[in-house]
Amino acid sequence: PPHEPHVRTLVAHPSEPDTLYAGVEVGGVLRTRDGGETWEELNEGIYIDVHTLAVSRAVPERMYACTGTGFYRSTDGGQRWVRSMEGLARRYTVGLTVMPGDTDIVVAAAGTGPPGVNGEVFVSRDSGATWQPAGDGLPAPMTRVPALAAAECRLYAGLDTGALYRSEDAGRTWQRLGDVGAPILTITPVMA
Repeated sequence: PPHEPHVRTLVAHPSEPDTLYAGVEVGGVLRTRDGGETWEELNEGIYIDVHTLAVSRAVPERMYACTGTGFYRSTDGGQRWVRSMEGLARRYTVGLTVMPGDTDIVVAAAGTGPPGVNGEVFVSRDSGATWQPAGDGLPAPMTRVPALAAAECRLYAGLDTGALYRSEDAGRTWQRLGDVGAPILTITPVMA
């Protein structure tokens, strides 16, 4: 049976407290400007199987989305989306994070198909316009796409094997930190 639409990501606008964006798997991108009372679709140009959304903290008009057919970006607050796959060798994009200190650096986890099998991490240093495979230290391919997070000047990748990795150079090299003993599905950095 086909999937029922469900929210996979809820993202707050960095400077407008009543504005939220929802990434809906089998539904696209929704926005509220009144704290959730009403919602509008922002689906022009995007494939509506949205897995993850991100909004640049420094430039909120820049938005990013991982979908079942690839990576999309918007430069106008989600009004229009453009598919951006140059250098992104896998089309089933799932995980996504933006470097807080350098919002031109976007990191995506992609696989060859649902639910993110044969995962690999890709880094963009130009706001998602072009991509390169992540640097040394991460296994590739992985059985599934890793969970991703960025905090300050560090990137984190958590694997379904329980292994946790960190990069301190924007994804150029990765160091294994250890194993938590269970699959890592989400990493959420604490923001002050």
